[in-house]
Amino acid sequence: MIERRESTPVVLGVFSLTFRRLVLHRGPRGMPLTDDELEALLLQGESDRTERKRHADDLDRIREAVCAFANDLPDRRAPGVVYVGVEDDGTCANLAIDDELLKRLGQIRDDGAITPFPALEVRRATIRKCEMAVVMAYPSENPPVRLRGRAWIRVGPRRAIATPEEERRLIEKRRWGNLPFDAQLLMTSILIGFDWSMFRPSFRWIRSPRMNGRSSSNCWRLGLLMLTKCRRRRQY
Repeated sequence: MIERRESTPVVLGVFSLTFRRLVLHRGPRGMPLTDDELEALLLQGESDRTERKRHADDLDRIREAVCAFANDLPDRRAPGVVYVGVEDDGTCANLAIDDELLKRLGQIRDDGAITPFPALEVRRATIRKCEMAVVMAYPSENPPVRLRGRAWIRVGPRRAIATPEEERRLIEKRRWGNLPFDAQLLMTSILIGFDWSMFRPSFRWIRSPRMNGRSSSNCWRLGLLMLTKCRRRRQY
């Protein structure tokens, strides 16, 4: 994380309004999945975004998966899905999906076992003529999310308890997400996106005799580079 901050110390506040609207808008962290997307994820097999369950008898296993998807350690910024009513090999388990089952799955959200409460969507789905219940867990804006005091994560297709180092990464994600927009670093910054009018008043002093023969745009770029170096020195 420190290397990323050093490499791009530019803040959003120096970008033009048009650039922000066209390039910087990312939308919410994860959008609802369509039936086609649910089918595609199911066919890909278990991964850091999917888990299959034959039944819902062991709700703790489903809670662990929900907790791991909410923590989103790989930073997929997309919901993870638990398919209830599907065998491990992807075939249909022919499980009866009734309202009682959906209510039990929905209670995972606020039964107190997972804190903070995860953002869940529970519904019935029919994929390739197989009826199942899908539990979609959205990435949390306030990780680490814990199940009875333990933070769960996904390591490929399996669940695991987060190590202290991995918990620190989750805490860093929370701190990063809580920064105001004009204090966050922009990892995809490009020169065309800068609002140069904000820099010209601040860097008039660099137009000295030693700058003769250089274009004004190069002067502003040099001024921005000098500001970047000064900021890096102040960090240490």
